[in-house]
Amino acid sequence: MVWRSLFLQASFNYERMQAVGWLYGILLD
Repeated sequence: MVWRSLFLQASFNYERMQAVGWLYGILLD
């Protein structure tokens, strides 16, 4: 739920999308 809302917001904010993608990559790593 939380991640879904973040990605929905990211789709409207390119900079936020980059930040979320970076954080997501760090968490998975």
